[in-house]
Formats: sequence, structure tokens, C-alpha cells
Amino acid sequence: MPADPPDDHLFDVVPIAPDGVSTAPPRATPTDLSTVLLDHLDVGVWALAPDGTVLAVNRAAAATIGEQPDTLIGRRFTDLVDPPLSDEGWHLLLDRVDDDRHHRVRLALGTRHGHSVTADLEIGRHRSVQSDVVMVTVRTAAGPGSADPADAPDAAAGSPEVALTDPVDERLRRTIAELPDGIALVDASGRIDHVNDTFCGLVGRSRAQIRHRSVFDPPWMFRDEGDRATTPEESAAVICLRSGRAAVGPVFSVALSRTERIWSRMSAHPVPGGAVVVLEDRTTEVSLRAQIAAVSSTDELTGLGSRRSLHAQLAGLLARDADEQADGPHRVGVLHIDLDGFRTVNDTFGPAIGDRVLVEVADRVRDLADRSPDQAQVSIGRVGVDEFMVSVDGFGPSLAFDMELRRLAEEVQRRLQSPIAVDGLDIRLTASIGVARSPVDATDAERLVVAAEQALAAGRREGRNRLRFYKPELDAATRTGLALDRDLRRAAAARQLEVHYQPIIDLRTGSIAMAEALVRWHHPVEGPIPPSVFIPTAEATGAISAVSDLVISTVARDIAGWTRDRILPSRARIAVNISPTEFEQRDFTDRLAATLDQAGVSPSQLELEITESLLVQDLRAAASRLEQLDDLGFLIALDDFGTGYSSLSYLHTLPFHTLKIDRAFVGDLREGRSGSITRAILTLAHNLGIVAVAEGVETDGQRSFLHEAGCDLVQGFLYAPPMPRAAFERFLVEHGGVVPGIDDPLTIGL
Repeated sequence: MPADPPDDHLFDVVPIAPDGVSTAPPRATPTDLSTVLLDHLDVGVWALAPDGTVLAVNRAAAATIGEQPDTLIGRRFTDLVDPPLSDEGWHLLLDRVDDDRHHRVRLALGTRHGHSVTADLEIGRHRSVQSDVVMVTVRTAAGPGSADPADAPDAAAGSPEVALTDPVDERLRRTIAELPDGIALVDASGRIDHVNDTFCGLVGRSRAQIRHRSVFDPPWMFRDEGDRATTPEESAAVICLRSGRAAVGPVFSVALSRTERIWSRMSAHPVPGGAVVVLEDRTTEVSLRAQIAAVSSTDELTGLGSRRSLHAQLAGLLARDADEQADGPHRVGVLHIDLDGFRTVNDTFGPAIGDRVLVEVADRVRDLADRSPDQAQVSIGRVGVDEFMVSVDGFGPSLAFDMELRRLAEEVQRRLQSPIAVDGLDIRLTASIGVARSPVDATDAERLVVAAEQALAAGRREGRNRLRFYKPELDAATRTGLALDRDLRRAAAARQLEVHYQPIIDLRTGSIAMAEALVRWHHPVEGPIPPSVFIPTAEATGAISAVSDLVISTVARDIAGWTRDRILPSRARIAVNISPTEFEQRDFTDRLAATLDQAGVSPSQLELEITESLLVQDLRAAASRLEQLDDLGFLIALDDFGTGYSSLSYLHTLPFHTLKIDRAFVGDLREGRSGSITRAILTLAHNLGIVAVAEGVETDGQRSFLHEAGCDLVQGFLYAPPMPRAAFERFLVEHGGVVPGIDDPLTIGL
């Protein structure tokens, strides 16, 4: 209950003798007692004259508006109301009270800091012969005087907190109790006067452990996301009390046990006489963030680390203290693993089978890493559709570490060569691997990964199942390759690449049987760049699609024009080289057919040249694609026969129309062995009903040998070099046009 207002004598004047000495016995005066009593109340009490002048005020009331009691004596209480209360309004309030009746009203009081605080006032008036005093008790929504019913035992036990029964305070207590956030009411000294159950739960302490403790020395210990113990000075509550401004802290945690941790964010808001401290539960949010981080750091399919997590682990390896071991300098190696021809597996058998293959590959690499030496830290990740990366560290001489990396890489290749059984299929894969080392090749994670990628690219340009260590000269080659790729893409987009045509001659008649389309590039700065340079670059960077689209669309347009102008018979055909990378594209056949259809050209007017290496990568997938092209009417030629992995089986089973003998054999026809091989190839082709074409014919001796051996068609500088379109058209006119009689099955081999 509110303390009873002081009686009339609390404000009596103490009599003073003429000589200035008090005539009263030496005891505490009523005024002294009133001051002590008022200042020990948590309820704000004002004693006012009937006109509103402040006669006395206790500390709790003065603190409500941020003032000291002695600065308020003599001021008008009505001026402290926000907005100020007029004299008429004040007297209307006084008319509502008398000795036996109090009046309650809610008003806003202006504070010394320029803002206002809402307060509930209880106004009473006490009149006697000697005095007429208006007593005002003040309670604010979050200020001193609000008490939780649960705190009643403390009050009964002598706690200085005064239990209130005002309906407004009761609603406030219930509201705070029901709020989802933790709430603590703190006085200006940092003492915690009141907390709700949510606050207790978020700091893992009981109400008895918290109340009357200070936020400067709290009974809880917060830790940040790095598990560092924080200091009270870092809390929003302390910052708010010291600055007088609202403060919001970061997310901290409190350990409830060894396995359970609660995360919360503290904010504090200044109020007259202290602050309101709010704790928001962020445990679910932090847990969700951790789950998202785990997902982003793990490859969902294989369970290996993601590219991001692997880079972070690699950075950790590079930062590992070299003093941990005394066996020599600290070294880190990176193996970038790329599965050769995996895309064909996906295209042929579908992504479900492809995924199972990737899981098996991951398991084999993971098992190998698990067998690494105990002192080595090994991290494995999937960094692309069919790419994996392994990072490993070690100590000791550079040569010994390189040997260990080579052993590891070769073991990866050996394990991946074993057939992978999936749904009755035995899928065989090979892997190309690029290796880079720190500190020899790079000292930071990003550059080390790039070095491994450059080594991998260098190996892949040489073929399949390659293992290459990074070398400094690869940097210059990479920069040159990147510039070349950039310029090549621009040239293709601007249609600055040219298509030249080289006639193919019928040896029996000497007439032009067909022609081969060859792309040429005249760089504006570097001059002519041979296809042997820019085609591998285009295949490695993906620019080959743009180059291929340009060549095929140009050839289709030219064929349509020559057919329309009767320069080229409708049965004549033009041969076009198809890159293995382009051939493996899922939409290759559809794009090719659409290009010819748009130009009005029949598929039979185009002969597609593929190399043996394409067949070796995945014979089943290649066969399926070739049969599809054959059904559409395209003619298929096997280029550079005899230089790769020649196999009689695919000559017998695949729909080849033409077999092209590589210039390596034609150039050495004088030697008995090359001549014998060439004759054998010609006999084989004729027996299978396949047209034979010899490339690189440059001398009469070569022509005579091939004619005698029964070769059907020849091409080479002996007859004509590759020519631009205009020159090729003139060549056609000058030599009587194209006579495609060799296409007639009845004349083949005659």
C-alpha cells in the first residue's frame, strides 16, 4: 500500500530563540524525520501548495523526471506537466479532492532531458488550521514502485521494494509477464528491480538469483559466436545506462549445460530513473543459420565439402603453425581432379545413373584420404559437376612432399579406373589431375587453387588420364589463352572468322567430288592464327560452340546459295569437322538440324567429320548419337584414321560413309611400312563399302601411289589449298564444277 501522507506536523516550523539557539530538546525534528521517510520510499511523493508550488519532493519523485529534489523546491508543479497545466485546469483537479477523497489521473511529465514520461498521479489534499497541503503520489509504467506479485514474499521479508495494488500497476505486471521477450527493469545504478520469467529462462538463472544484482556484475555469463566470454561493459544495458541512449547488442549465448546453449540479443532503452532491458530469444535463428551454413558447406549428393568450405579449410591449412612439427618446412598440396567424359555418362544413361557414379567416385576418393598419415590434414570437396579437389599438408623436404602428392594422385587415378557397377552397367572412367603446392607455387588459397586448375587444363589439352604439376610458365600460357579466348569469342560474335574450302578430288576422273570446310582466323594484331592453336583453346574454354555455330551456319548458307546458282549439284556435299566437345553437347543434333532447315539445306549435303578419340571416350554414347544423325540423313566421316585407337569393331558397327587416312601415312608412303598400312586401310574401307579419302597429298608420287592402291578421293596442296569462298567459287567454275559420282554405291572401289 502507498505510505500514508505525512501528517500536518511534518511541515511545522521549529521554534528558534532570539539568540538563534533552538529551544527544542536535542532530538530529530519532524522535518528531519519526514525527509528520511520520504527519501526511503520507492513511490514518488510531492507536497504542493494549493497553487501548485512545490514544498517538498522525495528522491523517487525527482528521479522520475531526471532531477534532484532541491532543484524542484519552489517551482510550479503545473509547469512540469507536459504540456503545462493551466491554473484553471489545476483548480478543477483540486475541486475533485478533499480530506476524504483522492483523485487519480494520468498525465505526462516533462523530464530534464527534453522528453516526457507518462505517470499515474494520485492527488489528495490535507487541510488544517496551520497548513493546506496537496499530496501527489506518482507512479510510472516502468519506474520504481511496480512490483510483481511473485515478489511479495521478498517484500514481506523486509525487502525495500514496495508492493503496489493499483490496477494500472497490476495490468503492467501482467503484461510484462506475458511478453514473449525477456524484460528486466533496472534503476539508474544498474540494480535489477524486476524481471519476468522469460528473462530468467534466457539467462538460465532464477528470479532470486537475478533481483537486486547489478548489470555491472550480473549473475550470468554471455559468450559471443566465437565462444569468447564477454564483459559486462559490452552489454547493451551498461552501454545504455552510461550513455543515456538506447543500445542494441550483438547475439550472445548462455550455456545452460554442456550440450544446451541459449542465444539472445539484448537491447536497453533509457527511462526515467533507469532502463528497460529486453532480451530477444534468437536460439532458433542461430540454429537455422548453422543448418544453412552446414548445407552450404556440404555437397548434398556426395556428402563431401563444398567449394566454399574447401577453400576455407585450405586457408586454415595454409595458416597452420609450422612449429607443430619439427620435421621441416610446412607444405600444402592441392589436387584438382576432373572426370574425363563424365558428361557423356549423364547424357547417355541419365542424371540418376550419373549421380550414383559420382557418389561412388566420392567414396573411393574419401577412402583413400582416410588412409593418409595421421599427422596430415586432408580435406576433400566436390567443386564442380564432375570435379573434385583434395588438399593435404605435410612437413619436410620439397622433393619428398612432391613424391607423396604424385603417389596420392596416381592412386586416385588407379582407383577410378576400376569399373563402376550401376544397374548392370560397368561404367569405366578416367581422371585427369592437376597438382599445385605451397609455398612453391603459391602461398594463399585462391592462387593455389588457380595453379592446380591451370595444371589440370594443361594436362587435359594433351589428352585423357593425365597428371600434371603446376609450372610457372603455365601462368603466361594461361594469360595468353585467356586473351585468345576473349578475342576469339569477339571474332565469332562479329562473324570475323572465315570459312575456307579445300577441294576433294576424285582420283579416277580428276574432277572435284566434294570439299572440306575449314575455319580460319586472321587476328587484327597477331595476324593469322592457325587452327591448331585456337581450336584447342576454344574447346578448353567452351568457345567452341560459338565457333561451330558460325562455321555450320556459314557452310549451310553457302551450300544453299551454290545450289540455287547451280554452282554445286544437289547431290554434292561439304565436309565439316565436329569437335568432340561440341559433339557431346546434349542439344547438338537439334541445333545442327535446325540450322540446316533454316537455310533450306538437306542433311545429306553435309558430311560430319569426327575423330577416333571421340569414340574411345564413350563408344556406346557415340554410337547412339551417330545412329541418330544417320537416321536424319547426315553422312559421317571418320577423320585421321590410324593415328589414334583404331578398332575394326566400330568400323563394322558404326554408320560411317567415309574414312580419311591421316596425312602422317600419306607423307611417308615411300617407306615400306607406311605404304603397307595405307594399302591395308584402303582394302579394309573398300571391303566395308566405305569411301576412302587420303589427306595431305602434295606430290605426284603420292598421287600415283594412292591411285594405284585404289584410293577413291584425295585432298592436298597438290590440287588446291583451302580457299575463301570467292576463290573457291572461281575454282569450281574453272574446273567444271563438282561431279559427285563417287557417292554412287555402284561406283565405289571401281
